[in-house]
Amino acid sequence: MPRYWFFVGVDLLVLLGVARDLIVNRRVHWVYRVGFPVFVVCQGIVMYTILSQSPLSLKIANAILR
Repeated sequence: MPRYWFFVGVDLLVLLGVARDLIVNRRVHWVYRVGFPVFVVCQGIVMYTILSQSPLSLKIANAILR
């Protein structure tokens, strides 16, 4: 299984929370409306750095891990 499927699973869990709000409260909580787009953008940045494996991102990751 490709390693990026983990991120798809996390997104699906968040979307289940949105669906629950729609079913129970008939509206989406403001945290989902504000946080989910930010979450998706940040997740895209992480996916880009993982998949591109640029020398700069690898250098930063090594510095963080030390």
